[in-house]
Amino acid sequence: MNWRNSIFALLGQKVSPTPPSVSIPKINEKLVNQKAKTTVVVTSGLEPYTGQWTFQCAGHLLRRTSFGPDYNQIKAAFTAGLK
Repeated sequence: MNWRNSIFALLGQKVSPTPPSVSIPKINEKLVNQKAKTTVVVTSGLEPYTGQWTFQCAGHLLRRTSFGPDYNQIKAAFTAGLK
């Protein structure tokens, strides 16, 4: 006896022979196999940071890119500077 039959037996309900079916939408193969007709050319990107590197900047960067940096981690990042 499986868990489903056991639960239904405890509840005093009749067990249906199969679980209700779930309809899965069909994928439109024509859309999947289409290739892009245009090419996007990227002419810009990330520019190097040119501002002043401060303790506050190091803390802000670490808080945005990691989880809860402590004082020593911020101090180490500030001391290392931008390379």
